[in-house]
Amino acid sequence: MKQIMLSQSGEVSNITLPASFLQNGWNLFLPKGTISIMLSVMTYILQGYSKAEILELMIMEEEELSLTPFNFTVPFTYKTEEEKQVYLTISRQEKRIYKVLERSGYTYPKTIQEWVELLIELKIIQEVIREEKIFLDIVIEPFPHPKEVLTLTTDELKKLDKYQINQHIESLSEV
Repeated sequence: MKQIMLSQSGEVSNITLPASFLQNGWNLFLPKGTISIMLSVMTYILQGYSKAEILELMIMEEEELSLTPFNFTVPFTYKTEEEKQVYLTISRQEKRIYKVLERSGYTYPKTIQEWVELLIELKIIQEVIREEKIFLDIVIEPFPHPKEVLTLTTDELKKLDKYQINQHIESLSEV
């Protein structure tokens, strides 16, 4: 049976990402900042906002919370060599993610709305129609897996497997 966020009782102050998001390795294949986007969406879901209202609110807070997706076209000016190296590392990672998404038939998001739509396409967020409005929800269990929806290379699959083994070892050490 599919377990979704709206069926869970929870305080807005106690919002946590579904554990399977990290355990399944989604953070390896989604743009930097996706966790912030998901936490914002989850907060608004629990407050009862519709999809349209959530997108409107997120667009308003986009700059304040630095939710803007990585922009490949804006030149970055840096003050130190360290800033340059951090930027180049992020840029390489985002280009890799861009390629994975493109190869898999998805588009790297340029806006908040495109970001939310990407998460819907990947089945991480789902649309639910209630009272003639579209609402959003997050699947808790079974949580989708990158292997199910992304076209990954052999190297990416190996990296994902290694990451998941490390996640499993970490979870065992916490017990």
